[in-house]
Formats: sequence, structure tokens, C-alpha cells
Amino acid sequence: MAEPKNRRFVTEKRGFRVNPIKHPRYSYVVHRIADGRRVEQAYFQSERAANSHAYTENIRLKNEGLEGQILGPELRGQAIEATRRLAPYGKSLRDAVDFYELHLKAQDSLRQITLEPFVKEFLKAKEEAAEKALQPVLALQGFAGLRRSEVEQIEWDNIKFDTERIVPTKTKSGKWRYIVMRPNLKAWLEQVPKDQRSGRVCMIRYREALDRARLNAELLEWPHNCLRHSFSSYNLVAEENEPRLQMELGHTTPKILIEHYRAIVTPANAQAWWRITPE
Repeated sequence: MAEPKNRRFVTEKRGFRVNPIKHPRYSYVVHRIADGRRVEQAYFQSERAANSHAYTENIRLKNEGLEGQILGPELRGQAIEATRRLAPYGKSLRDAVDFYELHLKAQDSLRQITLEPFVKEFLKAKEEAAEKALQPVLALQGFAGLRRSEVEQIEWDNIKFDTERIVPTKTKSGKWRYIVMRPNLKAWLEQVPKDQRSGRVCMIRYREALDRARLNAELLEWPHNCLRHSFSSYNLVAEENEPRLQMELGHTTPKILIEHYRAIVTPANAQAWWRITPE
């Protein structure tokens, strides 16, 4: 639809001007020309609001002088880019600065609140229960090579202290397997009182307890089934018994052992791993 002839828009050649546009939300854009490009664009729904904004901005330009608007190449580029990105929301650079200033003030206020005592008390309470219950779970992963899915399902009945064998689950191919209970693993499992060795070994929410333990140990990363992979690498070097390790891991072929675990760790590191026992 053509614009009515009696409409008058602010059209300063060296300042801000108003132009009608076709847009689903806005009817007018206010901008000025700098270096051959439109800059400091703002969008409005009404003609009056657009003209008012352009008029006010032109007064500001005259009061400050155009020389005051000249910025270095880097700052000018940032200003143009920021203005372009804010334009679809009808916001200006000043709006953005005001908002961010409030955010920074709020952050400063939060920093003044000391949370350390509360965090320490929270971690201490968790360590007395959940983290203690997590120890046999992690031991089964690190010293028996159980997957997370296995360690969350295994029961104490599957752990044979008399024969020093662990029978977790069937392999993916449906075959039974057993795992030798190494001395350090036995020491970790025997820390659990006998009257508590019933039902599932993992009596906690594994993911939540592990995240708390990682936070306490300041470990930023924890790859999936990393303890199982550590068990494989250190066992292969320490015992040099590929067929048995393949059976314990439930692999149908030795291909994975050959491709992923050979010559990854040193004998000294392997010996240190199998000496990890409860204090």
C-alpha cells in the first residue's frame, strides 16, 4: 500500500532519518548514514515514535558535534556490529550497556556472599554416606573392569569371597564369564560389613554420587567407563595374560585388546595401580 502523501518524515541528510519499511512487526526504521552504510538503526511501529526518536537523536548529534561521533576503526566496527545485532529487537547500544551494567553489579553483590562454609558442610554430609557407599562400586569398575551398566546391577551374591571370583553378567554374546578378585579389590570390598552385603552393591544414585566425588577430587573430566579401560590397560601390562583378560572383559575376540590396550602404560604405572588399597 502506498504511503499517504501528507506524511512527513525526519530526513536529515547528515543525521538520522525515518523510512517506512515492510516488516511483519515494524513499520518504520530510523538510521543514519556513515561510511556509505546505514548505522545505529532502530525500528518502530508508529510514525510518531520513529519521528520522535530521529528528532531527538539529531539534536544529540548537533549538541555533541559530528566530530564527537568519530571513533577509531576498531570501536566503530564494534559499534556498527552491535547496532546491527540489536536492531531486530528495537534496542540500542545504550540499552545493551545499561542491561549489562546491572548484570555486573548483581555479580559483584553475589561475590560478597561467602558460600564456602555451606559448601563444605554439604560435601561433608554427603561424604559420610553416599561417597562411602560409592567406594565398592568404583573398586569393581577399576579393579574388575565392570561397565557402568553392570556395576549398577551386580549383587553381592555375584561376588564369591570364598573362591575369589566375580560373576557379573552374561557377555553380549550370551556367554557366562568370571573375573578374578585381585588382592586390592578384595580389600576394598571387605571394607563393607558382612551384614550389609546383600542385594545390589550399588545402593546409591550412581551418577549423582560420582559427580560429587569428582567435584571433591577436582576432576574436570570423567570419560564413560574410564575405570574399565584403566583396568584393561594396567592388567594387560601387569599380568600379561591376554586370553584371561579377554574372557574377564567379555570380549569375543582379542581385536579390542590389541588395538586399544597394548603398550599404553608402563610397568611401573601398572604396579602402582594394583597397589591402590584402603588406608
